[in-house]
Amino acid sequence: MTTCAGCGFVYENFDGAAAPKEFHRRARELRERLGAALMTAGGLEALRRRPEPTVWSALEYAGHVRDVLLAQRERLFLALVEERPAFAPMYRDDRVTLGRYNDEDPATTGTEAVLAADLLGRAFAPLTAEQWRRPMLYGSPEPAEHDLIWLARHTVHECRHHLGDVDAALAAAGFTSAS
Repeated sequence: MTTCAGCGFVYENFDGAAAPKEFHRRARELRERLGAALMTAGGLEALRRRPEPTVWSALEYAGHVRDVLLAQRERLFLALVEERPAFAPMYRDDRVTLGRYNDEDPATTGTEAVLAADLLGRAFAPLTAEQWRRPMLYGSPEPAEHDLIWLARHTVHECRHHLGDVDAALAAAGFTSAS
């Protein structure tokens, strides 16, 4: 079984067909966390504060989730039209810097994450049993061949895992839900 040591997500225990609803749910949770922080004194600073220089802020994690959802949508479409496509890397760390995620408006980032989740969910929802099994070459964490069921599971994992990262970054910045 494939289990994330950081968040405990077990890939094989998640039904890929449930992914669209899970994308929606997790993106809305992300938007709510950003909104809750914004409603408190010092919340914007907490959202932008990095716990350590090499650890992203809550806002940077939120921007990453949004971009993962958008990138996975494009990967899904490629896998549906190409035979065994190999995907270019996202360059996630470069995106955070080049995209200046920490300068974004958190409310906009949250809304964009929900929009990206809706777009991805609509792309996954109508897949046939045959389409779910379409192969692709995925480069991270290790290059390997996977199918679209795995892509859905991996994307759900990314959303869940990074919600935990958002919570940890906010806690490190001194923000709690009671703040």
